[in-house]
Amino acid sequence: MQNHFFSIAISGIITVFFSFFFNPAYDFAVYIWSYISFAFILSVALRIFFLRKREDILFFTAIFLTWLNFLQPYLRSEKVTHLYRIIPEGFLFEMSFFSALGIVALYLGYYRSFSKKIINPIFNTNNRFNSKQLGKIMLGIMTLYLIYRGLYYIYYDLMQSLKGVLSILDYTPSLISAGLTLIILRKKGNKIIIILLFTFLILQFFIAVAQTLFIYVVLLVFVPFIIYFFEKNKVPVISILIVTILLTPLFFVRHYYRKDVLKWWYGGESLTTEYLIERGFNILSETYEDPNFLDTSDKVIDSDKHTKSRFEQVSYMGQCVFQHEVKDRPFLLGETFWWLPIAPIPRVILPFKPENKMGTDLAEDYGLKGQSKGTMNWPMLVEFYINFGFFGIIFLSFFQGLAYKYIYKVLAFGRGDLNLIALFSLILPIIKIESNITLIFGQVIQFLLIWLVLSLTVLKPYKYKPFLKQ
Repeated sequence: MQNHFFSIAISGIITVFFSFFFNPAYDFAVYIWSYISFAFILSVALRIFFLRKREDILFFTAIFLTWLNFLQPYLRSEKVTHLYRIIPEGFLFEMSFFSALGIVALYLGYYRSFSKKIINPIFNTNNRFNSKQLGKIMLGIMTLYLIYRGLYYIYYDLMQSLKGVLSILDYTPSLISAGLTLIILRKKGNKIIIILLFTFLILQFFIAVAQTLFIYVVLLVFVPFIIYFFEKNKVPVISILIVTILLTPLFFVRHYYRKDVLKWWYGGESLTTEYLIERGFNILSETYEDPNFLDTSDKVIDSDKHTKSRFEQVSYMGQCVFQHEVKDRPFLLGETFWWLPIAPIPRVILPFKPENKMGTDLAEDYGLKGQSKGTMNWPMLVEFYINFGFFGIIFLSFFQGLAYKYIYKVLAFGRGDLNLIALFSLILPIIKIESNITLIFGQVIQFLLIWLVLSLTVLKPYKYKPFLKQ
């Protein structure tokens, strides 16, 4: 616990220093909580960088994204505005204060839970493959993914009924990115397999760029750095900074190209993989052929002409606070959580399983969607509020941190190759904070059950095997 106090104290000093470079548009009583909560975020980063705490790296992503969406907006030089969502000025203090306490509760839930209790991981922590074995495993996973995508084109209705179980394959690209990095780091891998895996990732990168889904771009590119940290116990700071700078133009121009993507999403148009690859390549060419590619001012547009930034959930929170505190809407008292217990059950087994309506019907009921035709992400922190109010944010954030710790311990924080493969197969659901509890933890539970079944069947010979011969 002494390390925590020390890292938070150092982080507080650093935060005070950087506070001189900001001129927030909000009152001091509102934005001060952004600084205080950031000290906890920075302390996690310091633990990773200086103490080499590999078990903190995925938790850092989740807690940082929570801060970035709910507290960073209060540090801007302009107040958050929205075309149709109401942000009640009279409750800005409560919104900032309790969001910050949610960050602290998330921190405490993670670091003070299961600290001494033994949780047996799914696979042996000493299990380790050599490069040739890893190559064969990744090649098999890639082949399975390609068959899965092919069947989707041929038997769409059938595959939709199996979507819950098979959705674990949707995250294959990030898993292949992790596996290929391990193969290269451990050397002596099969060159042909390396070329095939690398080609697969390049094409997946083009597809992600074409769909303007930046989170998938980030996963493909930054997963290797996480694996490098896990394998070498070093943080490649310079490489991360260079890649971040190079990716920044893609982040800012994504909405410029999204206007065409919206027609696909809402028009029901089916696009071929070949077209997406070609489009992704063209976007990259248009972005980087310009010698001044870092200047994207001619292609930067407002994300959806409603908000100033992708990273803001203040308008979501504000609209819900307005509904409950001003319009006297009753709190839901856990009503949204009843989807979670049945979420892991595949629809093919439970065909009458009701759909999670938070992103559609409930969002429209709260006035969050406007004229949008599609579904919307419903942030967990806001879901905590609409169920139990401001104090629900604190209470449920603590259990969110506890859940993270349990999940990571079940997978031994990626120690042992099979645990690492399992961890990176569900990395995206783990780090997402902008979706509701059922979508995130329902999928995580489902994936963990799949790995548990595999450990008792197909992978049973390797479950307790400490080391595979080189």
